[in-house]
Amino acid sequence: MFALAFPNRLGIAPMEGADSLPDGSSSEFTTTRYVNEAKGGSAVIWLEAVSIVPEGRPGHTQLLLSRENLEAYKVFWRNFPGPMKDRACMAEAWRIARAF
Repeated sequence: MFALAFPNRLGIAPMEGADSLPDGSSSEFTTTRYVNEAKGGSAVIWLEAVSIVPEGRPGHTQLLLSRENLEAYKVFWRNFPGPMKDRACMAEAWRIARAF
C-alpha cells in the first residue's frame, strides 16, 4: 500500500466517450477532452473504460489498448501538460500501458 496526497477533492470519472479512432486509439476529440479536464484543475482524472482485446469492445468507438496502437497511446500521454502527468490515474494508466 502507498499513500497519495491530492491538492484538492475534485475528480472526474467520465462515462465512455465513444470517440475513439477505428483502431481503438484516442481521437483528437478524446485527447482534447482529457486535456481540458486536466486544465480544469481536478486532482484526479479517471480514464473511461479501455478494452484490451477487440472482443471486449461493446462498440467500434470504445477505446482499445493493444500492441498495434501502443505508440498512439504514448502520443496521447505526451499531449498532457507537464504537471498533469503526475496525476495518479494517468500514471496508473501509463504503468498498465508499459506492461504491453
